[in-house]
Amino acid sequence: MKNAKVAVLPANGTGASTQRRENLRGDFLAFFSYIFATYHDFPYKVLLARGCSTLFEAQKENRFDIPPGSLMTDSGLLARAGDLVTHLKQHGKFPSIVLIDDIMVYGRAMNAVLLGLERQISALLPGEGLSYNEREIRHKLSIAVRIEVFAYHGDALLLYPEYQRCRSQAGWSRGQRPMREFRRLTLDMSSVTACSDVANASYTISARLPKKRPQADAQLSRLASYLANAGYSREVHHGMTVFQKYSPDPQRASAVLTLRVLPRPGAYRIVPYIFVADLSRDEFSSVTQLLDRTFRLKFRGSLLSDPAMNQRVRCELCAMMLNHLLLESIITGAGLSRDCFTFDSEKIIRSFGGDKPARNFIRAFLRNAPKLADSCIREFLSLPFLESFPFPVPSLSDRVLDLDETQELLEQRVYTRSVNAERVAYHTINGGLSRSMIQNGKRSVCMFLLLKNLSKMLQGTGKQLDIRKVFTCLLYLMDCGYTATIVRDLYDGEYYCHCMRVGEVSLSLMPVKYHSFIPLLMEMERYCLWGWKDMEWKIREYVGDTLGEPALAGQLWALTESIHRSGQRFLDWAEPAGPDDEAIRAYRDWKHLS
Repeated sequence: MKNAKVAVLPANGTGASTQRRENLRGDFLAFFSYIFATYHDFPYKVLLARGCSTLFEAQKENRFDIPPGSLMTDSGLLARAGDLVTHLKQHGKFPSIVLIDDIMVYGRAMNAVLLGLERQISALLPGEGLSYNEREIRHKLSIAVRIEVFAYHGDALLLYPEYQRCRSQAGWSRGQRPMREFRRLTLDMSSVTACSDVANASYTISARLPKKRPQADAQLSRLASYLANAGYSREVHHGMTVFQKYSPDPQRASAVLTLRVLPRPGAYRIVPYIFVADLSRDEFSSVTQLLDRTFRLKFRGSLLSDPAMNQRVRCELCAMMLNHLLLESIITGAGLSRDCFTFDSEKIIRSFGGDKPARNFIRAFLRNAPKLADSCIREFLSLPFLESFPFPVPSLSDRVLDLDETQELLEQRVYTRSVNAERVAYHTINGGLSRSMIQNGKRSVCMFLLLKNLSKMLQGTGKQLDIRKVFTCLLYLMDCGYTATIVRDLYDGEYYCHCMRVGEVSLSLMPVKYHSFIPLLMEMERYCLWGWKDMEWKIREYVGDTLGEPALAGQLWALTESIHRSGQRFLDWAEPAGPDDEAIRAYRDWKHLS
């Protein structure tokens, strides 16, 4: 029973067997082949980010017959909302759209995509001299949209009723998956992407360095040497190397510059990412004006600072540009050979529409970025607000959490947020939803608030956070698929911020960590007389008192409480153990004697 270790995704994924991963890759190849054959003539084929679009990237060595300009992500669809409105004006209806996702439980992610599209269309209608109310827009979209999902569980009970009929009934998703199979599937999907030559990062152009190149090791050595001299710290975590620099310094960090080097099959992936603390509308405007002044590029006729541009598209374009400028400035500063690298620009083009305007903008930006990157990044870091609004990081002391402790703390926070979100969905369907559940049930949290929450969790322990280790562990969880980062505006555009968002696979964090104890917990649960709360004294009496593991007893009770409060079951996470299971036999003997 001693020393339950964190079973977070290892560097090569969830621990799924190679054969199981290959089988799933084959299933997704068949899924995408079916989609592109069935919906070949649909002008809008939309991969939901990030899970489905990343799984598609993992299949990119396969050639699909896709008409140019028809494949995009949901961000790209939002960027092309103006084209949808033009089509509506000319034809009285929207063009055909197929929304493609990997999994669907309740339908919340699909709702968010559709609601965002409805709102953007509504905002654009007056400019075309059109007038439709919300109900009419939704009705017209429901006629145009088809929804294809690789795997369902349940009936997507929270999907808006008007869009329920858009779900494919006779397509790929043949029947529903039991929850136990569904949970395993979500873990395996993360394993597929983690073991592929893909950077699990949205709106970020990564660089690929093939390992077979004679200069590969020399390029990496030169990169590490340059970053060390430039003031970047270095952390190695589960095979991933993270370089970080803080502006103006680690104790007053308003901008965190990161570059991570990921070992992938046959190549290294070099992924840049800049985190910033929450920016007000005026502060964010100074960033868009800087990028406009530097590049003088228009995206679909609008500068980044134009009010007419959709705010989500603006946020993601700015993040993409800043991230790539950081990468280019490092490549130039380190004297690396650009011929050694390839850049995944096609993924980014799809993220902003996949069509000619998106391609022209991205290519023009990439063409000019190498010569403008260094000066633009220096000017960005000199903006006045980066001196005055830092992340909430305490002064370092001798009692700072190490990487493993930081990882465990962050996992607890990620798991709690995913459980709270699951709890909201469960009680929305089954009743009992409260205002406090809704307030605590959001899937995303801004980085500023995340760091405050992590610090609060340490109150009374005498230990403190090291921001370098927090961002290292956060980037690791991103690469594993547990979390994602999103850039968004809050309070009707008053703030621009980076947020951490939890995914479906985040629910597995604690069940995987305590996987070996789940058969025992199931056995205890079988004989509860007063509902599942009867479990608490059983766990504390047997695990805490009899086995002498009070800390483990508290952890197992926390797991039990989280699973039941969110409408889950132990059976969803493990097969029942057989009668010969040693832990169950010992528990039965104890129960009999007591």
